Parts: sequence; C-alpha cells; structure tokens
Amino acid sequence: MTTTPEYQLYFLMLTYRLRNGERVLEPSALKTHAVISPELLHRKMEKDKRVFQARRAHAMNSEDISHWIACTWKQIKDLYDDAGHNHAETLLASVALVGVADDISQVSFDLTVRDEQSRALGLMSFSPSEVLFELKDQADTLQTPVQFLSFQGELQQPLKQPLLVERWQLDFSDTVCFKPIQYEENQNHPMFSMYAVTTGRIADELLAKAQDLVWFNAQGNCTLMFLMPSLLMGQWQFAHVDAAARVIMNELDQKNSYYREFDETVLLKATVENLQLELQKIQKVISETKYTLSRLTQAMQTLKINQNNLMVRAVEIVQKVAEKRGWIIIWTTQEKVTWFESEVTETTVILESCILHHLQALEISFNYLTGQLIHLEASALRWQSALETRRVIATENLNLTGQFITAIMVIAAFAQIAGVLSESSTWFPMWLQQIDHQVFCVLKPLLSSSIVYLGLFTLFSIYFAVKMFWRKS
Repeated sequence: MTTTPEYQLYFLMLTYRLRNGERVLEPSALKTHAVISPELLHRKMEKDKRVFQARRAHAMNSEDISHWIACTWKQIKDLYDDAGHNHAETLLASVALVGVADDISQVSFDLTVRDEQSRALGLMSFSPSEVLFELKDQADTLQTPVQFLSFQGELQQPLKQPLLVERWQLDFSDTVCFKPIQYEENQNHPMFSMYAVTTGRIADELLAKAQDLVWFNAQGNCTLMFLMPSLLMGQWQFAHVDAAARVIMNELDQKNSYYREFDETVLLKATVENLQLELQKIQKVISETKYTLSRLTQAMQTLKINQNNLMVRAVEIVQKVAEKRGWIIIWTTQEKVTWFESEVTETTVILESCILHHLQALEISFNYLTGQLIHLEASALRWQSALETRRVIATENLNLTGQFITAIMVIAAFAQIAGVLSESSTWFPMWLQQIDHQVFCVLKPLLSSSIVYLGLFTLFSIYFAVKMFWRKS
C-alpha cells in the first residue's frame, strides 16, 4: 500500500488553434509520444490534442504544488521555444491536478485567487465531489475498490464575484494563481480542475498493476491519459463561451429594460440624430449577440463530440483493456427523475454527466439569449419606425422652409421694385398725374409704402405659420 500521497499534472495542449484569423500550429518537431524526463512525458491524443503528464511521487503542500505547476509549465514552454515555437500559451487549454493516496483525506490543494489588478481575494480550496469510476480485480480480493473522484473548488471567503471554478482561469504571469476568466475568443484562458485516485488497502503487487492501468505507465497509455483530454477539453470549451454569454446576457438585460421605458410619444419627440445614435447602439448589441449565439452553437457541437469521444472511444477502450488485464471498471451512475404524465427515471454515467451538465448550461444560455434578442430586435423596429416618421416630418418641414425662403426672395424683389418705383412717377396713370401736383406728391409715397408694408405683413405671416408647424411636429 502507499504511505505518502503522490501527485500528477496533466497539461492539455491543442495541436492547432485559430487566433486572429491565423492558424497556430504546434511544433512539427514534437513526436507522437516522447519521454522528456522520468517525471514528464507527452502523448498526442486524436488529431487536435496533446497531453503532457508530470509526476511527483512524494507528498507536497499547496505551496509546493503551485511551484511545481509553474516549473512544469516552464519546462513545457522551453520545449516549444527550443522547437522555434513561441505560442505555447495560445495552445494551452487546461491543467488538471490528480492526487493519488490511500485515503481521500490525504489529498488537498489551495490556490490563491486574485482580481484583474492582482489583488489577493482569498483561497480557492478543492474538496471531493463525486466518484467517477471504481476499479476492482476480477478475483475480488480488494477490501475497498480503487476510486477515481472529481473535486470541486470553493472560495474560503464570500465575494461578490462568481465562485464557480469554471469562471476563473490559471494565470502564470507572476506566481500561479486564479484570475477572472478572459471571455474573448482570441484570448488565452487556461482552465484548472482537480481529481484524485484513492487506493485504499491494497497489496503492493496489485497496486503496481492498478497504477499501470489507471494513472501512470511509461508508455503513456494509462486510463487517465484517455479520459483527461475529453474532460479537460469540455471544460475549456464551456468556460470561455459561458463567460461571453453571461457578459452579453447582462448587457441585453440592461438594454431591454432601458428601451422598454420609452413610449411612442417620447420617441416621436426625439431628434433624428438621437434616434440614429440609439439605433446604431441597438444594432451593435444585436450583432454581438448573434456572434455569441454562433459561438454557443459551435461550443455545443464540440461538447457533443467530446461526449462521444469520452463514452465511445475512451470508455470502451479502457473497459476492454481492463478486462484483458484482469480488472473490472465500474462506471458510477446516477438517477435523474423527470415529471411528465408519469414519473420517468433516467440513469446516466456520472463521468458523462460532467459534459452533459455543461451542454445543458449552454443550451439554457442559448435559449435565454435568443429570447432577449427577439425583445431587442422589437425595440430596434420601434426605433426604426420612429426614425422614419421623423424623417418624413423633417422632409415636409424642409419643403415648407424652402417655400418660406422663396417667399422671402419674392417679397424682397417686390420691396426693391417698390423702392425703385417710389423714385419715379412714370408708372402712375395719366389721370392721376394730371391731379394737382401737391396731391400727387402726397399719394405717391403712400402707394409705394403700402406695397412694402403688404410684403412685410405677408413675410411675418409665413414665418409664424412655419414656426407653429415645426412646434406641432
């Protein structure tokens, strides 16, 4: 039996990734399987994943483990750098810590949580969550089966930020710690998870065989090497898309609440410039939402592929290998009860339910975003309708203003003509010119002035009519 716990690290690296429209590939010098040192090896899994496995066969505290994670990551980065490849951070998807001990109480780990300004927020403590599978020998000589368990992270002190481990990512910039996840598609967001293998009271001979089958062998084909890629890939794919969905959901909630407060009278009083500006803001949020929905769709498809890989390839392969070596793997199941017309009980493998949980969460986010998007598009139609109405009114006002300017020009021309005529008497009738000269001199300026005053009266009448029309519109 083991006397002190040992730990293992699994670094899931992508063999390629699209970033900023460019395809980032792993170094071509990396072999399919290689042993870098007695404590570090790597193996290519499928076409798009590579797993690095590190091992420390002695007890360590949380500080030692954090330092070990940093050192192992530096060793992997150096391997990529030596091959002329400086995008190791881009290809890193997830890191998993696995503790191996007689009893689960011997396995523990805490990691510092920091905010975006690197201020310490507390410690993320990992504790046992669920048994994913059990291992027994066919002769049934084990007093207790070998178990593989998942851990869950909890923050020791309450914060306003979300406490789920999927909403925090590993950061290697200074010391290894958790920081808020980066949700942009082109950003790096390495995830972290923890598992454990408990051996119980097992003879040394069986312990060596169980180790070779489950958690470590020099060929890199142990059970965990088959299971980890799908588990870690599902977590990585879920985490950053879920973070992006939560950001856009908060923005949609705020926008929909804001635009619902406007009634039609307020919209019709708004200026064309304000309506155009708000409509541009709405269209921007709609575009971002549709982009996020497309990412959710892609993520759900990837999770379904990971689910298939996990249950068809990994589980079936591992099951057959275990049977050939004289072992029995028991996949832990759970029952889920749903209520329709009658009670229906479904049994699922807990190992598979880890991915199903992420898939259901993304489906819920997808449906919620779709509903919120419909509300926002309805607001966009209201703003577009108000904008078109204001444009029609503006066009009518512009036509009226043009008529007003034309009238001013005509009146100005009449005023100019009247001024010219007031200096001449040739335009008066001959019978009026035959009147006494003094009477004619009095009538001539009065007649000229009446034309000017009539023009000014018409001018002001048109001005006030236009002013009242603009006020009503």
